[in-house]
Amino acid sequence: MDLAIQYYAVDSKKGLYPLKIASCNAIRSIAESAQDVFALCGNGQHPVLLSTAKNTMSGWKTRELRTGLQVEDNLLLTAFNSHLALLSSDYLYWLTSNGGWSKMPFHHPSSVEIKVPPQHLLLTNRGLFVGYDAGEFGGALIFIPIQPNSPNPLGPSQLLSSMNVNAIVQDRTGAVWVAGGLAHLGMKRADLVRIKEGTVETILHEGTFGEKSRTLSGSLQLPERTDVSSLCLDPTDKPLILATHLGVLELDDKSFRYRIKANFSISYKMPDYSVGSQPVGMLCPVDGRILIATRSTGIMEFVNSATGYNFRQLVFP
Repeated sequence: MDLAIQYYAVDSKKGLYPLKIASCNAIRSIAESAQDVFALCGNGQHPVLLSTAKNTMSGWKTRELRTGLQVEDNLLLTAFNSHLALLSSDYLYWLTSNGGWSKMPFHHPSSVEIKVPPQHLLLTNRGLFVGYDAGEFGGALIFIPIQPNSPNPLGPSQLLSSMNVNAIVQDRTGAVWVAGGLAHLGMKRADLVRIKEGTVETILHEGTFGEKSRTLSGSLQLPERTDVSSLCLDPTDKPLILATHLGVLELDDKSFRYRIKANFSISYKMPDYSVGSQPVGMLCPVDGRILIATRSTGIMEFVNSATGYNFRQLVFP
């Protein structure tokens, strides 16, 4: 299955435009470390790895990549400091300290049956967090401990949560935040966990079916029933969750409070059918904006002002 993706850049003046990289026919995956941006490109049958300094975003250079990889392998790229990793459904490719690539089999925990490729990755100094979302068939958050300088760096994978993962981020203290959610046939799920020093804290875990049924087992709860569709950290390092039917909420100590109150589940009519557009991702740039990506209505940009947030819609060209 070919999972080619069109990446777009969001510019405060230019709006939304396709991201183009010289000598890259199709961008397959993007990752960044503190200093560099990496792009995995599908040029013909075999992928190519490029990198550039984050502050320039130009002058991309070709990096060494393990031979034998195929574009169809559905590889995801992730980076942390000087370390790089590529993950497919069955293998982890690790850039070793001597500059070569090692290939290691990747196995799910025996309790996990996932039939989709990984969709979310986060590499930290402790290991690799892997997120899956198979819709109504479930999801998983898996952790793989990695010891970079060991002859056998890959430890046994661990199941941390059975949520439908849609975002994984790390804050400045080293804590990892993971959001998950599902909306299917009247069922809504909302999850938020924090992993710090190996301990998983369930902050939000809600499941609903129908208008009245609602199960709550996290330390906090949302104002109303909804699913959660993304997560980001604002410039002050506060977690923001995108609650599809409620808006953007900030986790402030022991409660959620609204940043933006809105229903982001949008329906509109076409000549012969109706379209439902749901949010699929959220970013919090350092300039204080909130960017929300949707399935078919472009990017929603919210710019902070003295009186609240100013809104504009950025449509795909």
